[in-house]
Amino acid sequence: MYTNKDRNNHNHLLDSFKFLAAFAVMHLHTTLGNVGEEWSTVIRLACRWAVPFFFLSSGYYLAKKHQRSAITIISIKGNLVNLIGIFLIANLVYIAYAISSGYIWFHNDVKYLWIGSFWHLWFIGSMIFAYLLIWFVDEVWGRNVLYILGFLTLLACITISAFSPRLPLPINYTEIPRFMSGFAFMVVGIFLARLDLQKFNRPFIITLLILAIPITYIEIYLGNDHFRRYDIELSIGISLIAISIFILSHIFTVSKNKLSTIGKRHSLFIYLYHVLIFKILIKVFTVFNINPKQFYIFFPIFALIILLGTVYILEKKFGRVFDLLNGKLKGNS
Repeated sequence: MYTNKDRNNHNHLLDSFKFLAAFAVMHLHTTLGNVGEEWSTVIRLACRWAVPFFFLSSGYYLAKKHQRSAITIISIKGNLVNLIGIFLIANLVYIAYAISSGYIWFHNDVKYLWIGSFWHLWFIGSMIFAYLLIWFVDEVWGRNVLYILGFLTLLACITISAFSPRLPLPINYTEIPRFMSGFAFMVVGIFLARLDLQKFNRPFIITLLILAIPITYIEIYLGNDHFRRYDIELSIGISLIAISIFILSHIFTVSKNKLSTIGKRHSLFIYLYHVLIFKILIKVFTVFNINPKQFYIFFPIFALIILLGTVYILEKKFGRVFDLLNGKLKGNS
């Protein structure tokens, strides 16, 4: 399966992990039915690497374009245009759903201009803000200051998320800290871009990944006595898992495959619209007098099949609609 390819070839293994990351995120956004708190904790913690992985990838490839130059506002213009387009369209879709269903998640508060009209869209707003902050710090103060601020931000986010019950002041991780985690992990990705990841010792990184798993569970259970552990989104172990998987995606190479194709082309689409499919599935089950809670654990698989079928139809028959749903507002883009 593994082949030694030229380093300049496209990274199909990274794309495969993007697909797996999108599928992992889907497990974070369903209640997992009646599996119980312990199994919910195991499943959710096993999937928490996914969102940091996406941020790492964005930071890494941003830095690859600016290894010998400062990141300028002009150089990130394309990224911002794409992300803002995605953010606008996705918000309109979920606002339409909110109005039609009566499930209104957002309120009349300026913060929703950043975190979006539905709870999972914070990811896009966080990335937009991260690009802007990275540009400002890198151009004004330089790359070393960017590294320092990024790693300090990551340390603060981990501390607040994993050990909040031990802190003297209660801080809600899902507010500012989670939003800033995008900046932190993108900076880590920028730092990794200066290293020759292909030369990393394979046994060492695999061992680090294996050790990061028990580290995650140990710190979560030791650091939180009176907290729903499956709601913890970030920790030292989770960070190590994400970073280890990202490095492994550069140490090994694979040929182009179905997973890599889906990951490259549709991982963001899956992330954006799987929650909408979840809500529709609940409505469908309710109409047929079936308790959806019994099937929540299967919702990620159901939604993935529906989304991939939708993607196929849209690409074949409704290309412009597909482009719009992916934030491409220009007719010729």
